[in-house]
Amino acid sequence: MASTTLNQVQSNGVRGFLGAIQDLALSFKNLLAGVFSVSTSARPAVGAPLTAFEEAEALRDYAQQFLQSDPAFAEDLFASADRHELASLKA
Repeated sequence: MASTTLNQVQSNGVRGFLGAIQDLALSFKNLLAGVFSVSTSARPAVGAPLTAFEEAEALRDYAQQFLQSDPAFAEDLFASADRHELASLKA
């Protein structure tokens, strides 16, 4: 298998090598673009802090994703959101 790979590289010569380098550079560019898009979109928006109600609603939205795959975990998240909201009302 190694000899087949070496033969292909040798038969393609410099053009094959440069093409491989170009493909590698394009893949690296796409990887960096993906990493930066994820890291910038995952940051919370700058502005006023969320209220306890908004935080609880965000947690309920998150819990909704797990209702089918892990209902017990979703129920724990819903309960946590309720406790968080109630604790803020008592404070």
